[in-house]
Amino acid sequence: MDVDTRFNDSSFTTNTMSLPPTIIPAKRRVRRKRRQTATAVTPPAPGAPALVAVVYVAGTSLRLTFDRAIDISAIDAGTIFVSDADVGEVLFGDGPISQPAAMSVQMGLAGFEPSTLPGVTLNAGAYTGIVAVDGGMQWAGAENVEIPF
Repeated sequence: MDVDTRFNDSSFTTNTMSLPPTIIPAKRRVRRKRRQTATAVTPPAPGAPALVAVVYVAGTSLRLTFDRAIDISAIDAGTIFVSDADVGEVLFGDGPISQPAAMSVQMGLAGFEPSTLPGVTLNAGAYTGIVAVDGGMQWAGAENVEIPF
């Protein structure tokens, strides 16, 4: 048996090292939808008026100023109280009620009972009848707000 010596068995062995391909495939592109631009954003609904200032003339009058225009057509001033230890009385809203500016209300005060609390504080129930012009939300009132505020 004649053996062909031109081909050595070692020349037919496979190489165990992997070679990189000659063309590297690109990563797949992901298409994303474009964001839609906001057209007309509606502003949030207006809220209830917030108290920003209190002016108190001892035993005589009270002015409340809010952060927005208010409507006082249904005001119940009797639900607004000032406890004044200096005067010695708890006073409630009474007498002439006016609106010197769109964001404020002014009222006279009348004595109600002796004051037992120290200092000067404002208390107003949730049903004062003071509402925002824009949206009609009612003022939540105030509890033991120190004056001057």
